[in-house]
Amino acid sequence: MFTMYKIFFRWKKDVDEEFIKLESDVKRQISEKGTLRDLFVKSVNRRALIVGCGLRAAQQFSGMPAFGVYTQYMFEQSGSVFSKSTSSIIYTGALLLIMSSNMFLMDRYGRRLSMMLSSIGCGLTLLVLAAFCYVADNELVDVSSVRWIPLLGMVIWLLFAGSGLGLVPILMLGELFSASVKGKAINVVCIFFAASFLTSTKVFQTLANNFGLFAPFTFFGLCCVVILIFSYTCVPETKGKTLEEIQQMLRRTK
Repeated sequence: MFTMYKIFFRWKKDVDEEFIKLESDVKRQISEKGTLRDLFVKSVNRRALIVGCGLRAAQQFSGMPAFGVYTQYMFEQSGSVFSKSTSSIIYTGALLLIMSSNMFLMDRYGRRLSMMLSSIGCGLTLLVLAAFCYVADNELVDVSSVRWIPLLGMVIWLLFAGSGLGLVPILMLGELFSASVKGKAINVVCIFFAASFLTSTKVFQTLANNFGLFAPFTFFGLCCVVILIFSYTCVPETKGKTLEEIQQMLRRTK
């Protein structure tokens, strides 16, 4: 795995010294006996846990799981020019392509900046979709000639989501935590992730059933504003930093 990373991403640099330093840091941290209590009591672990849980919640409340579960329903209700099955295939294909492409580009940009730009793009796209659905539901304007907008909007949303919100939270889980508590921390984050997933999908269903599709689009669009603020104020920049440097940075964070 490390060899492949070196070939494809770091082939111009000799990473042997960096690898030895990383190996030493990991061995030292593993030798420290980390407990579940340490995860909450020690400030550095607690800050990392808050960021990790916040990033995973950001994925859910950007609308990602809800749109994945209700893709066909959304396109059917919005009156897309494509059939709901065709729209779902296009959506899934675009998701696969975008996420695969961004895996190779992620390390060129900072994690924090990627999250901020992604949340801005997703938020604006969702609010535009909310406006379209509101106009269509209330028949304020004849939108029969622009029924392709929901599909285009979701592809644009995928483009922004795949550039940050879809990948950064997963990537940073391996960067934030000391090796002594990493296993316990990831378990806690996964539980929080599952709770966020269930909550966001239920929120989508409730809002859509009671108010129409414009309501969940508006809700998740506004959530992206919160994600932007969280990314700017709480998410550390870990690009190019060693495990030990990240831990020192979290210790200095107030």
